[in-house]
Amino acid sequence: MRVGIDVDILGLSNTYTGIPNYIRYLVDGLTKLEPSAHRIFLVSRRPVFANESLPGHFSQAVARWPFKRGWNSLALPCSAWRLKLDLLHLPAFSTPIFAPCPLVVTVHDLAYLVYPDCCQQEIREYLTRRVPFALKKASAVITPTASVKREIVKYFGLPEEKIFPVWHGVSPKCKVLARDVVAKIRSELALPEPFVLFVGTVEPRKNLRRLIEAYGRAVAQGLEHSLVIAGMRGWLCEEIYELPRRLGLEKKVIFLGYVPDDLLHALYNAADLFIYPSLYEGFGLPVLEAMACGTPVIASRIPSLSEVVGEAAMLVEPLDADAIASAMLFLAGNHEARRSLAQKGLERAREFSWEKTAQETIRVYEAALEFARRSALT
Repeated sequence: MRVGIDVDILGLSNTYTGIPNYIRYLVDGLTKLEPSAHRIFLVSRRPVFANESLPGHFSQAVARWPFKRGWNSLALPCSAWRLKLDLLHLPAFSTPIFAPCPLVVTVHDLAYLVYPDCCQQEIREYLTRRVPFALKKASAVITPTASVKREIVKYFGLPEEKIFPVWHGVSPKCKVLARDVVAKIRSELALPEPFVLFVGTVEPRKNLRRLIEAYGRAVAQGLEHSLVIAGMRGWLCEEIYELPRRLGLEKKVIFLGYVPDDLLHALYNAADLFIYPSLYEGFGLPVLEAMACGTPVIASRIPSLSEVVGEAAMLVEPLDADAIASAMLFLAGNHEARRSLAQKGLERAREFSWEKTAQETIRVYEAALEFARRSALT
């Protein structure tokens, strides 16, 4: 089977968040599988992988396309035809109008439908056009969790047998580190001790305004930890950055901005607690990364995060600031509870790997091709 994966987004800016990370980790997982009868083509308008890093059954397929528009609708399907692909995987929601082969699409979440007020209007309008069309065109759909699968069935009535939940993996670099490595990151980033950590884009969907308010209530009740927020600026973030000053917490709430992976794993290790009170997620990779680093986790009681953490995190209602504050106070003051939760998190994180994600993704490719064959016969 000749499979193409659209990796063009990796050649654009800001490619170390969300969907770009998913593509990068998926490709890495696929390269670690034993060579099979499947040949993989990484399709983009410019080289995004070093050729020497790819095994023999992988190829970079560069389609020179100098225009800003038309990649998805013209260049990509033409590349699929030129490469004689049996299947094309679109890992970023969108599919071309015409394609010479069956399609697999990854739908990472339905935030634009479930929480429309937490999604930029232009993105919401784009996804409102593209997602229903992609679901209709695809022979198979990959979702990161069963909760997103249920949402697709609910909102679009897509047959369940066409949708395949495939959990994301966690990088092997996310692990418990030696104390001297953690001490170094504390020094490099001038981190306070102790601190509660959040990692993610600074935007409304991450519920940071409520987190900072809850943190202020916890401080008023004796919490000595600082709150460290690591992540790039998102949309409607000005109020979030201003809130600590208004609450008299400007010396206690620290915004680090974007932290690269080589520092991020140590940052997880350095934290006493990791908190992720997001209003909506398709998967919630930072929660899994924190667990893999041995950091006890507080997370929103929402379907996707509940699915990912299992029994290995303390779950709170994301709209209840008092519940968030109480969770921070309880774990900060209870060493045994932190130790127990950290151990559960480590055990849970071992169930996730990008190699496993890659293996299950290959199975989806095979199922999609079979679906397409059966459809052609009817």
